[in-house]
Amino acid sequence: MRKLVKMDLAVLKCLHVGATSKVTMKELKLRTQMSQRAIYDAIEVLRASGIPIMASRQGNNGGYFIAETENEKQAGIAQYKKQIATEQRNLKALQQAELSGWQMA
Repeated sequence: MRKLVKMDLAVLKCLHVGATSKVTMKELKLRTQMSQRAIYDAIEVLRASGIPIMASRQGNNGGYFIAETENEKQAGIAQYKKQIATEQRNLKALQQAELSGWQMA
């Protein structure tokens, strides 16, 4: 894990505590003047530092926040578990995919 740097702290400063105080990616980009990729990287570093940053993918009500309660933390973890299960299905399908003959499918 790398040491927190100015960009990481800029993202942290924009985040709020509690699921009712989500900050969208658009807001993070505007407030930090960072790219989406840089924000993702900063969030990854902050999480690795022990900060429970959750991502809510609820359509127009989605965004990032720092979990305030165990329920918020567990709900955020459940979303990641669901995403992992989807990625595992995709990986399995790709591993079983034929390099030739797929055009006929």
